[in-house]
Amino acid sequence: MRLQAKTIWIFLVTGLVMSLALYVALSLMLTSQFRELEAASVEEDHVRADKYFYRTEVRLTSQIRDWTIWDEPYDYAEGTNPEFPESNMELPTLQALELQMLLIASDSREVLASVLTNPELTELDDIGRQEVDSMIASIPDNIWDKGELGFVDVPGRPPLLIVARPIRHSDGSGPPLGRMLMGLYISDQFIEDMKKELVLDTELLRPETVFGFDKTFYGQLKAEGREWGWVEVDDDTVKAYHVRKDIFGNDLFITITEIDRGLMRQGRETVNLTLVALTVILLVFLAILIVITRYFVIGRISRLSRGVSRIGEEGGVGKVAVEGGDELSYLAGEINKMVQRQVEARKELIKSLHEVEEGKEFSERLTSELKKFKQAVDSASDAILIVDAMDNVIYQNAAVESILGVAMDAVLDKKIKDVLGLTDKMSKDIKQANVIERRPFTGEYVNQRPDGSFRTLEIGSWPMIESAERVPFTVVLLRDVTKLREADRLRQEFVAMASHQLKTPLTTIKWFSEMMMGEKGKKKFTAEQKEFLGQIYETNEKMISLVNDLLNVSHIETGRKFSIEKHKEDLIAFIEQAIVAQGVISAKKKVEIKLAEGTPGEMIVPFDRQKLDQAVQNLINNAIKYSPTGGKVTVGARQKDGEVIVSVTDNGIGIPTDQQPRIFEKFFRASNAQGLAEEGTGLGLFIVRAIVEGHGGRIWLESEENRGTTFYFAVPLE
Repeated sequence: MRLQAKTIWIFLVTGLVMSLALYVALSLMLTSQFRELEAASVEEDHVRADKYFYRTEVRLTSQIRDWTIWDEPYDYAEGTNPEFPESNMELPTLQALELQMLLIASDSREVLASVLTNPELTELDDIGRQEVDSMIASIPDNIWDKGELGFVDVPGRPPLLIVARPIRHSDGSGPPLGRMLMGLYISDQFIEDMKKELVLDTELLRPETVFGFDKTFYGQLKAEGREWGWVEVDDDTVKAYHVRKDIFGNDLFITITEIDRGLMRQGRETVNLTLVALTVILLVFLAILIVITRYFVIGRISRLSRGVSRIGEEGGVGKVAVEGGDELSYLAGEINKMVQRQVEARKELIKSLHEVEEGKEFSERLTSELKKFKQAVDSASDAILIVDAMDNVIYQNAAVESILGVAMDAVLDKKIKDVLGLTDKMSKDIKQANVIERRPFTGEYVNQRPDGSFRTLEIGSWPMIESAERVPFTVVLLRDVTKLREADRLRQEFVAMASHQLKTPLTTIKWFSEMMMGEKGKKKFTAEQKEFLGQIYETNEKMISLVNDLLNVSHIETGRKFSIEKHKEDLIAFIEQAIVAQGVISAKKKVEIKLAEGTPGEMIVPFDRQKLDQAVQNLINNAIKYSPTGGKVTVGARQKDGEVIVSVTDNGIGIPTDQQPRIFEKFFRASNAQGLAEEGTGLGLFIVRAIVEGHGGRIWLESEENRGTTFYFAVPLE
């Protein structure tokens, strides 16, 4: 088949497939939308009908409210007005109220007086009244005690809607005496009035009179435990069903509303018109496309084919000429370049043969260098492993055997997680860093050797990235730091022991200094001696503060005596107390310290009062210390995203940008802070961070040199 015929067939088949796909897509989309509109319309009609019943119940409730606070029925229920039924509970009264029933009953459901008319309100119905009296007396306590009732079934008559209300004295004195009940028949006239007002085709049926299609759907509603629903009867009609129950919970009657499906007919017409329009547009487009392809594409391809054949016949010499500046002309140019490259490739091949010998010598030198590199890696004291993309070990040096305590042949082709004894979490963290985030990973873990001994190992892994999509290898390095960590532990224990040993004599010096600086000491010492005592006291206080900081650092590093015990307290009151505690220091330096505007008056948060007080006092003290005389310090708190964020802001010397990442390290002080007369150990912010993180929180800062600093920390609300 010629290219032209193939092209036309492809276009035709493509057009038909596109037409079919568009039809299916549009049909599904538009039909779904019209169905949603139809469902909304049915729902709206159901709500309107339901509101009509509700308005009727509201009218009855309003009427009975006026009657039950009238003194005459109250006096009748009390036994002082026996003439009330004869003068008020008659046919004219019910006609005026447009009601079919009026009844007064005691709290024990004894009917004291009642009147009932026929559904047309033309005459009294004594037989029906007796049925109602009997039904009222049989109402269970749990239904009677609810107050307002609902629908009831009077044999041989339409459903009766009843509302009930206690009878009270108009001035509110005295207890309620019995209840008054008013009733209205849901008669054919009631349904007709509803149909006229709501413009709905509605009928009322008893469950026992439902047959055929209606009975089937009614049974489905009962099986599913629903009181209302709607169903498509045919292409032109939808029926909505609402089951109404009596006060005993039994199905009493069903309202069935027929709704015309004009929306769906409109939807089908829209889909068909849209399909016809799209089909016509697509056919016109295909015809134009076939003509353009015939004259501007296929003809030029034919000329290109003849040119290529001519080059083959001429032994790879010649050129293909296709006019224009599009892809076909570009293809012709590329063919010409390919021919030229073939000529040049012949020359390069001859040249390459001469270079093979030279390459052989280079390969021998490279092999020698690789051997030297392998010898260096094998002799390294750190364990080095190479892992493939499937997490299998494909290389290890000799140090692996001494560090992990496993034989060399027990490592190759094994999973790196099993070889190193990694936990699931650390294995996932390494995978996340190396493969997903394409970055190195460093960490530390405790490894159990086959002989049962434990080693503390530093682990580092580096991905060997081949492309943006692939990490074929990972290099893993292990270092045994067991002795180093043991030395750290001994150092921490020594610091803790030395701090405890220093605390006792320093406390003694403090007591004696305070005693000598007291009232008795003032009389015994000269002014110069008192100055020396003051210097001794201040220096001793700094030593006690340093010892306390060292003890806190020791507790943090060892985890002993550094537990966080949270209790719910008012964080705002806590911050205000911290501000007051710093009042003497701020007044001495003439620094104003206040609560930030917008801080709430109360904020109940779980926190460790002692630990958090140490952190907040440290931040406020630093803000005062590094603020100029007459400066301002602001402390605030706010809630955001399930956290409480506390801020301490000053307008002091700030922190250099390049030193901010290290500000929470042990013994680190910013260079501009070291130049001031203020002394410090560089431990305060390290302790603050440990306290905040112990609360499950985080801490950060914003600072600009010579402009001020704001420290933030956030702790969870719960």
